[in-house]
Amino acid sequence: MSLRDAPTLPHISVGDDGDRILTPFGPMIYQTFLSDNETSALLDEGNKLSMENDYAFNLAGNMKKGRSFQYSEDFRNSFSPVIMNKVNNFISGVSQVWNFGLPQPHNLSLVDLWINYQRENDFNPMHIHSLFLSFVIYCDVPQNIFEDQADTNHPVAGHISFNYGETMSPLCNHSYMAKPEKNLMFIFPARLHHMVYPFYAEGTRVSVSGNISCNYEL
Repeated sequence: MSLRDAPTLPHISVGDDGDRILTPFGPMIYQTFLSDNETSALLDEGNKLSMENDYAFNLAGNMKKGRSFQYSEDFRNSFSPVIMNKVNNFISGVSQVWNFGLPQPHNLSLVDLWINYQRENDFNPMHIHSLFLSFVIYCDVPQNIFEDQADTNHPVAGHISFNYGETMSPLCNHSYMAKPEKNLMFIFPARLHHMVYPFYAEGTRVSVSGNISCNYEL
């Protein structure tokens, strides 16, 4: 079979002659947005949590001023359909792009859910998660945290960075940095390296994170 007729790999079309830049490697990241009501539900429930729900020692985050708290199992189960709808959209899309079977919804479940109150100078070093997929949802993002930047040619205060592989040439990209905003959600492979940069302005950014398990043998 000619490559002209082969199943389509992820690619960028170039020109009018059917030329393609193939992008067959690397993990995919799903970007979506929750509704105001959905993020409000996460905030309202999170604000009820206390040190009895402390989750800091289970996480890589260096939260000197802020803190992370684990949601109750009851709330996690009640909010799970919102998360899993997004997860299933991601899995369905990846399956179409790569043209092979991936887990069905009944193979996946939300097993961890926690809320992060990040304050000035708190940060997450480069790390990975366990299980199958992970996600982050931004519930409250003060804009002043992006205005106070260090004197640098690479201002990153308050951003999140995903990293994979190595830079073999100027034609390769091994990182993706994003500026969080309210209601933004990223879903990504749990073992994809990522980090959260600190910010310097006073304020509290609130995000929610979690992990998805899979009982399907890939």
